[in-house]
Amino acid sequence: MIAPALEVVRVRRFDSELGAFYVAMRDGSLLETGWTAMRSALPAEWREDARLAPELVARIKAALNGEAIDFRDVAIPATSPFFLRCRRAVQAVAAGDTITYATLADRAGSPAAVRAAGQAMRRNPTPIVVPCHRVVARNGLGGFAGVEGPSRECSVKAALLDRERSRRGTS
Repeated sequence: MIAPALEVVRVRRFDSELGAFYVAMRDGSLLETGWTAMRSALPAEWREDARLAPELVARIKAALNGEAIDFRDVAIPATSPFFLRCRRAVQAVAAGDTITYATLADRAGSPAAVRAAGQAMRRNPTPIVVPCHRVVARNGLGGFAGVEGPSRECSVKAALLDRERSRRGTS
């Protein structure tokens, strides 16, 4: 028996105050989200679809503006059991709050796996839906999108947290 071919990946791009963002789906399932500037390029075979996932896009836009949006109802891409536990744990962190990588490892059931928890966030294919920006180093902001220290990526992480905190009314 021949397996059916996978549907082509469809992508929707849109502008936000924090930069151009995209949502990619295959077979109706979320594949990736992110900032186009933080990715070398979107694959040429991905097909633009300006009508893709309007409800999800609206929720992501609201979250990018600092609104407390809960994405735990959105199916996220499959991964290892530990990475999935990390990603689900960070989805439970309230908008504007932060936890450390150590706390994330603990909440994911493996307190000694701090570096692995960091990798779960670094390799997160769906930022905002899985709000990896809410995980910080014990001594500061930590990295974002695989980049440490002063950078455009880390300034986006800081801006997301600032927006969430200001919408919540605290700092």
